[in-house]
Amino acid sequence: MSTILFVEDEHAWRAVFGEFLRNEGFTVLEASDISEAVHACHEVSAPVDLAIIEIKSGTKLASRLREGYPHMRVLFVGDSEEMGVQPPPQLKYQYLRKPFTAETLLKVVRGLIHSGVAA
Repeated sequence: MSTILFVEDEHAWRAVFGEFLRNEGFTVLEASDISEAVHACHEVSAPVDLAIIEIKSGTKLASRLREGYPHMRVLFVGDSEEMGVQPPPQLKYQYLRKPFTAETLLKVVRGLIHSGVAA
């Protein structure tokens, strides 16, 4: 099954959605910031297929991860206040606005992972 890196500074979001994705069969690595995320990627033996990253702090992380993992897909999540934050155009990504349901997240995650291309 696929491996997902979930980077979110709010523990409650990580815990709820991380557990949900695990129950759907995904391996989920959780991190609250850039250093934890990079460490998690280095510690896992399988490739990380998708990074779910909070957009307000995630564009630097996404750029850094793409350097080492060019095929990693990126899903930015954020609320309406964060919609003005634009990732660099060279980062191919998708965006999911908070709040969202677990079912919506699952649909987007499955679509990105099974698309076969970096999102």
